[in-house]
Amino acid sequence: MLSQGKFSEFLSMDGKNKAAMLGDITGTGIYSEISKKVYERANKESVVLSNLNTRLSDIHLFSQEEIKERNDRIHNLGSAAEKVERDIALLQAAIQYREQKESLKEKESLMATINEEIKPLEETEGNIEKASDWLREKGISKAAKKASRIAAEGLAFAKVDDNKAVII
Repeated sequence: MLSQGKFSEFLSMDGKNKAAMLGDITGTGIYSEISKKVYERANKESVVLSNLNTRLSDIHLFSQEEIKERNDRIHNLGSAAEKVERDIALLQAAIQYREQKESLKEKESLMATINEEIKPLEETEGNIEKASDWLREKGISKAAKKASRIAAEGLAFAKVDDNKAVII
């Protein structure tokens, strides 16, 4: 309630001051503050929502058909990977076989060398001087044999699968 002096003052006020005085009289000033805060919060949340909607529009969800295509591709790649792993295992086995063969060839060569060294002593019944003469004679004939050789020995491993082949 306004006293009479205050009422005449109220009537002569401009609109802004009248609103302030009415807010004081009725106690609605707090509602004005709450309204301002709600308005500010609504603006902030609107910006956040707009940003989220923009980010959401950048996300592409796959259709059921796209999901099926990708799952099929994953399955096919898995099958191809298994095939490659089998091929690798075969190649590793071939490499191991070749290494074992080379090792056996080296051992065979060593044994042949040992036999060649023992042979002169056997031929000469343990006489070292005669064995040396025998080795010289044989050395000349071996050199002639080696000169006439042709390199035609080797080993090849082949693996054929569908339209692909590997030769080692």
